[in-house]
Amino acid sequence: MFRTVASLTAVLMAVLGVFILVSPGAYMATYGVLAQDSGLFMGMRAAPMFLWVAVLLWLARQEPASSLRNALALGIAVTFAGVSGTGIFEYVTGGANAMILGAAASELLIAALFVATTRT
Repeated sequence: MFRTVASLTAVLMAVLGVFILVSPGAYMATYGVLAQDSGLFMGMRAAPMFLWVAVLLWLARQEPASSLRNALALGIAVTFAGVSGTGIFEYVTGGANAMILGAAASELLIAALFVATTRT
């Protein structure tokens, strides 16, 4: 299960990383967020962090069960749960439109799947 979850998440993170790097304003517009210079700057600066996660997960996808793999899975789960929480917060406070809720649900699912991989 880890291999599948890590592989799919790696592809997702790579696509998002490239998209945000190339067009951070379009990414922000998806969620109804006004693209300002500071947001565009931070989006472009954050994009490589998406890409490093993609590389890490892609290279680790075939690792056998171990405490290190569990640590990686739990770290990724915490990250995705946290990102989901910020999306929900932004929706509730009016900072983002309802599209963010779909992203938040997907992020929670990814977090749960990574937690589930630590049980095997």
